[in-house]
Amino acid sequence: MGKQSDTNSVAQISLGTACEQGGRSNIEDRVDARHVTTAGGLSLTVAMVADGVGGSNFGERAAELALEVVFNELESSSLADPAGIPELLRQVLEDANTAVYQEGRAEKEKRGMGSTATVAVVHDSKLYLANVGDSRAYLIRGSKGERLFQLTMDHTWAWEMVTLGRLGKTEAENHPKAEELVRSIGYGEHVTVDLGLYRNGDDSEEKSRKNQGLQLKPNDRIVLCSDGLIKERHNGNQPYVTETEITQTVTRQAPEKAAPTLVQMAINRHADDNVSAIVLEMPGSKRAFYLPTAILFGGIGFILILGLVGLFAFWSSTRPDPQPPIMDVATVPVEEDVIDANITPSPRATQVPEAVLEELVGPTQLALADGTRLDLGADTTVQVLTKAGENGETAVQLLLEQGLLVVKATGTPVIVANPYGVQAEITNGLLGVQNDTDAFRFSAVCLLGSNCRLVGDLEGVVGLTEGQSSFVGGSGKPENPGNADYAIYYAIASDVVPAPTATPTPTATFTPTPTPTNTPTRIPPTKTPVPPTETPIPDSDADGFNDQVDQCPGESAPGTSDGCPEQSGGGNGGNGGNGGNGGNGGSDAPVDG
Repeated sequence: MGKQSDTNSVAQISLGTACEQGGRSNIEDRVDARHVTTAGGLSLTVAMVADGVGGSNFGERAAELALEVVFNELESSSLADPAGIPELLRQVLEDANTAVYQEGRAEKEKRGMGSTATVAVVHDSKLYLANVGDSRAYLIRGSKGERLFQLTMDHTWAWEMVTLGRLGKTEAENHPKAEELVRSIGYGEHVTVDLGLYRNGDDSEEKSRKNQGLQLKPNDRIVLCSDGLIKERHNGNQPYVTETEITQTVTRQAPEKAAPTLVQMAINRHADDNVSAIVLEMPGSKRAFYLPTAILFGGIGFILILGLVGLFAFWSSTRPDPQPPIMDVATVPVEEDVIDANITPSPRATQVPEAVLEELVGPTQLALADGTRLDLGADTTVQVLTKAGENGETAVQLLLEQGLLVVKATGTPVIVANPYGVQAEITNGLLGVQNDTDAFRFSAVCLLGSNCRLVGDLEGVVGLTEGQSSFVGGSGKPENPGNADYAIYYAIASDVVPAPTATPTPTATFTPTPTPTNTPTRIPPTKTPVPPTETPIPDSDADGFNDQVDQCPGESAPGTSDGCPEQSGGGNGGNGGNGGNGGNGGSDAPVDG
């Protein structure tokens, strides 16, 4: 069983699930998410991740049996009062433990089989959780995931030693037994079910139980996953999928796409375990748009320029016989029809082989047998997924995890993708690609040739000719082409990338802009009095002072015996804008997780 994927939408709660084999010889994870109505009439949205442990295929059997028991007993429950949901979850997981334990004891070869179990239930927009083992549940709150909470604790040896005060956190995490499970479904005759819903990392299990029935709202997402998604990579630098990547993925993509994206991200990074994820999204949630930093500050500058232009226009309109300034602003021509709906995107890079032929870390250079050449910048990571001529492949497929890459293609199609499925393509010529993970921006530059193109992960395809560039940001679709920046690519492949001689041109075209804005100073507005011989200035109150010099037209001067009334005025304005984890105790016999 190589892959599972399912989508659903129940009672307006959107669901997405995904499960991949990863580095295991078989798939022992089990996931399910669906709408359940209890025999007592409660409508529940239920999601569960079970990660099997044990030799041969018995971990797979333990996870499958645990999942079957949980869903069957929820459906057959006579519970009608939502206040009883936490205890119902405790009971169904204890029953699952009994079922797995008894089957394991009945057959000698199955002894020791077990599974983790993380179950999330939503009823009437309230969240309930139960957990055994080290699978996790997260709450991502806010349209851009402004806050992330790890709602469950990992029931590992390290966690227990810290909770009991026997070891410090660092000492426990570095111990050889650190990741061994101390709680699992089926290992022992009895199991302690964790009903804590942890919003603060240092809360106790008992205190965290009071959070059951957590009120959910629009822009809340729940993520359940096996440890294969978030465990540390072999190099120990970071998890296979970071919390930032989880947040950006689930707030930017619908659950049915977000779950497979998260799983595939870990698989592409050589996850050594099965990888599973479930994503639940509350109704009314909005997609996040991650604006690249350069665009953000560029937008602020643009607004300031618009303000200055508006001020200048207002000032000019008050001048007699205004002379419109001549503004010679050069603009970059934009091809309005470059995004062609008739262009069929190539297969998404997320649908890649599980095997990685080669992993490259820059700065380095690689020449392939078909003539393709790759130049990587510093701190660049590239995975070679396929090579033309090997295993019947006709194209070179690359996964650019981060950094700068120059591709020289000599007739073989080359596809460069990021983990989200955005991809840049070329067949003949020179292509520059940058994956800026901090700015959430994937850029492509056609350095030589005319057959480059950029494919968005959500929609849209843009063709690029020599000297043009485009990028995909938070919108998920390519922007219209602009001028290429050769300099950053010339720095890593100067022997093939043309020297960036064209870069001064845009600077020169914009230099005339400030000049016209200063020309209006020729006629200061303070020197434009209207000649009294042509337009007599009235004396509206017949006090002998014309209205131009009168302190209080229509009345005597304020503060005098004439009784000129004091006048006042005012205005107002506005404002706006605003914008987990820990441990506890309990122990069942440890098993190898």
